[in-house]
Amino acid sequence: SYTEADAIGAAEKREIALTAAAIVKDGDTVLLDSGTTTEQIARALAQRDITIITNSAVLPPGSMEFRPTLLFTGGIYRPAARSMVGPQAERSIQSMRPDKAFIAANGVSLSHVMTPDVSEAAIKRAMISVSKEKYLVADRSKFGKRYLSVVADVGEFDALITDSGMPPETRKYYQTFVPVLSQAS
Repeated sequence: SYTEADAIGAAEKREIALTAAAIVKDGDTVLLDSGTTTEQIARALAQRDITIITNSAVLPPGSMEFRPTLLFTGGIYRPAARSMVGPQAERSIQSMRPDKAFIAANGVSLSHVMTPDVSEAAIKRAMISVSKEKYLVADRSKFGKRYLSVVADVGEFDALITDSGMPPETRKYYQTFVPVLSQAS
């Protein structure tokens, strides 16, 4: 569940969020996937002059003051992921051209970015297809995990943003596909 996922790797997710926020420039339009890591990215961007497009039902985060303009995709609500999916959400995403997208993964197995839900995979693929720059955000616990739906190959992203605790051999492997960014980079 979302609540369980939120409690796992909180420090790593905040670290990823700071790395991601450093890439965003004022005036950017940013597409944020649903998930606990991307929620942390939204928190890191809370005082920025940007536009955020999202299928997440947890933004703006908590009771914090939130400055970005928010555009919601609409769609069918998935309680387990606190996200919006389905044809309406996909059409909404396909009608936009964001500067940057931050896509979360439940698992990364070899070169495949994966998620357990086919409707979430479809939304993530739509996000990748319309965004100028695409960033995969995944903490070290996601690597080596395999799920039902393949979202994309790691090489389709401009960079992988992870935490500084990623093992050196794993980092080296993924650097053969894309740049690997973290606070340790």
